[in-house]
Amino acid sequence: MALTAYYISAHPQELTNSHGVLHTLNLNNDYTQKLFKKELGFSINAYIQHIKLSEAKRLLLQRQLSVGKIASLLHFYDTPTFSKTFKKAVGLSPLKYRELNYLSLTSQSY
Repeated sequence: MALTAYYISAHPQELTNSHGVLHTLNLNNDYTQKLFKKELGFSINAYIQHIKLSEAKRLLLQRQLSVGKIASLLHFYDTPTFSKTFKKAVGLSPLKYRELNYLSLTSQSY
């Protein structure tokens, strides 16, 4: 399970779903899915989603990329799907997250 979790954490911009990860790692899909959930308490897809949203937060703070570009980089179906998923998980839209955290970062530098 450590290899699977490490691979997911190390490749947030290459992830699409658990089947792709397990295929890349040459692991049995059903067995690994069950073992991952049993040992960690959540599914591989839930972990992938968490890692992708963590990467989205990091990219949003860099401000060079549009929300649409970030959605594309992280293999979301489209920008509205990314925005809806982000807002559901974080409680803020991607743009609001960027705005509030950018203001927080700039006020801390003074």
